[in-house]
Amino acid sequence: MQNNEFEWTIFGRAPERRRTYIGESIEVLFWEEIVIDEIKIAPGYFEPKWWSSNNRVKSLEIIINDKNYIIDFKDEKKIQNIVFDNYLSFKEIKFIILEVYNSNKDNDTGISEIIFYKDGKKVSLN
Repeated sequence: MQNNEFEWTIFGRAPERRRTYIGESIEVLFWEEIVIDEIKIAPGYFEPKWWSSNNRVKSLEIIINDKNYIIDFKDEKKIQNIVFDNYLSFKEIKFIILEVYNSNKDNDTGISEIIFYKDGKKVSLN
């Protein structure tokens, strides 16, 4: 974490060749409620030499305050935006991988970044 910006990298290794991380989840708990209106996600491993040789997230379920959002991603190596109609305030958020774009080599699935925004600015956590 740099300059109190909330970012992280998730990259998992599948112990078995046929495992794709479908159904795996990332759950984030915050000390205090945060308010957002946008999430930016890098739905794959963004290192150029690894992009196509690893699975990329095709569909993701996001659960906030017991409300479910199903998000579909393009198979493009770029940050993809999820914009909500209203502000969302929460202390807990969960991301569940529903579907992946299959790799041409390995069966790992990566999410390079998840970044929260409010009014076009990164959410800072102090």
